[in-house]
Amino acid sequence: MKRTALIALTVLLAAACGKEIVPDNTVSDGTVTLQAGFVQDETKVNVSDAGTLTWKANDQIAVWTSNGSDGKFVTFTLSSGAGESSASFTGTPDAGYSPSAIAVYPAEAAKSFAGDVLTVNYPDTYNYNEGAENVRMAAWFDNASAGLQFDHLGGMIRFTIDNIPASANSFKLVSTKTVAGDFAIGASKYAEAADGESAVTISFDAGSITSGPGTFNVPVPVGEGFSFTAGLYKDGTAIEKTIRTTTKDISRKDYLQMKTYTVSDIWYVKPDGTGHGSSWADATSLEKALASAEDGETIKMAAGSYSASSIPELYSDDKLTTPVTTEEWKVFVITSNVTI
Repeated sequence: MKRTALIALTVLLAAACGKEIVPDNTVSDGTVTLQAGFVQDETKVNVSDAGTLTWKANDQIAVWTSNGSDGKFVTFTLSSGAGESSASFTGTPDAGYSPSAIAVYPAEAAKSFAGDVLTVNYPDTYNYNEGAENVRMAAWFDNASAGLQFDHLGGMIRFTIDNIPASANSFKLVSTKTVAGDFAIGASKYAEAADGESAVTISFDAGSITSGPGTFNVPVPVGEGFSFTAGLYKDGTAIEKTIRTTTKDISRKDYLQMKTYTVSDIWYVKPDGTGHGSSWADATSLEKALASAEDGETIKMAAGSYSASSIPELYSDDKLTTPVTTEEWKVFVITSNVTI
């Protein structure tokens, strides 16, 4: 895997476009077969570390079908072409309906199509997968002879994290702009940040990513000045030292790859630390480090005077008959087998 600084990758698919992509209008027992490829100069649905761009087995697209006065989306499933840049999809429209206007990848992203305005959904929760198949794409029937040529509706940002703590069970991307929800796609043919959710979570089983780095691919809409805060979580609580931030503009077709970072087993602490604890420059407080450190980890403390600022939960009102409120009960509590 390339370990590079944040870069934008634009992959040319000249080879993919060497073959004309044309729908197969042959209908057999109500089943329709469509050919699908990609607009030239596009990044692709399933992006490997080596830059290989292919359809994958079991891919599905939502195809708009119409009977002239009414329309609906029908799911088409990949029937051939897995591992290739062009593939066949088959589906069965209702009697009297035929494919028209638009198709959406993946199928579950399609919400509605009315008055030439497509609405697609960017979820706020995904299950972990090292591929990038969550990217949102659409193919317009602008030119019948061109067939289904899929084009990106937004961008994608990839975070690669090594040495993931065994207790972590989710990755979260939090933004200052909307990154999840329903987006209306008009003549511009791209999804632009609007009202919706500002965080995306990718879930996985604790301890399941141990053989190497984890890759977290998040599709994002178009917009300027996104401030992203990303990191690992344990049961919804941030693992402080894994948190990283970046600010980027997102253009359609962008594939932004963050520099790979390794989660250290060392916490860095200063008396006035307000960071996440990943380095001296990002030093955190002793209380945060003690609350988050796991067995076998190390806490490095800079010289200085440390004072506890809160009463531990151990002494909270629901644990004692008489509430504890006095200053002498503000103490540091060690709950893990750590080296200080």
